[in-house]
Amino acid sequence: MTLREITDITDRIYDTLMDNGSFSDRLDLRKVENQEVDAIGGLITFDYNDQTIKIDVSILR
Repeated sequence: MTLREITDITDRIYDTLMDNGSFSDRLDLRKVENQEVDAIGGLITFDYNDQTIKIDVSILR
């Protein structure tokens, strides 16, 4: 998989998580901070309520 493909997939997963009604209903998006997408490592990270949330999407490689 190319870096561009990994970046596209990671970005789509992040966008889906943030736009999904059921997910955003449970997660107050106003409290989401420091969003970071590591396309090479396949990791989506953000802070929520003083906790760091990490979503590993490297399995998609």
